[in-house]
Amino acid sequence: DEEMKIFGNAPIALDGRERQLLSELIREAAAFYKETPTEPLWQELISSGLESFLTRLYGRLSGVFSSEGDGSKASTRKSISETVDRINLILEERRFSTITVDELAAILGESPNVLMKRYRREMHESIIEHFLNLKLQSAVQLMLSSDMNFSEIAELLSFSSVGYFSKFFKKRTGMTPTEYSKEYGLR
Repeated sequence: DEEMKIFGNAPIALDGRERQLLSELIREAAAFYKETPTEPLWQELISSGLESFLTRLYGRLSGVFSSEGDGSKASTRKSISETVDRINLILEERRFSTITVDELAAILGESPNVLMKRYRREMHESIIEHFLNLKLQSAVQLMLSSDMNFSEIAELLSFSSVGYFSKFFKKRTGMTPTEYSKEYGLR
């Protein structure tokens, strides 16, 4: 494919943010796979992280946006990518609380509609969808690595009730938290 030619056959030097993304991806993949190698959700989580990493790398190599901190302005897309990076960082920081698109827009000084369109264009999912995926990742990690019960997990992730958390979890995985835990031997 034409898109793959940009990677060529030569080694690629990663910038700081790319190294950080790749490091986090490998660390999370190793930890998650070690705990539940047959669990199908880990593949989706890794795929999502790898897509984000490759999108960033492709964008930099193709000149859509510049390397972090080099001061150049390869195009107007650079500011969009920085905005999406900032959104992702804010969502990551707030995964244990709540946030609305309006609050994000206020923090970033942007229109909610502009943010939603930019985010969907670059990430191929909505801001809220990504935030909910982060919450699901956190729930599964807590089920794997803690002795917290489902009520405590629901409260930590800022769900209004354990019932709502269970509905959310079932909608995303096809199983209730209890069924999921039994299926994968988590509890």
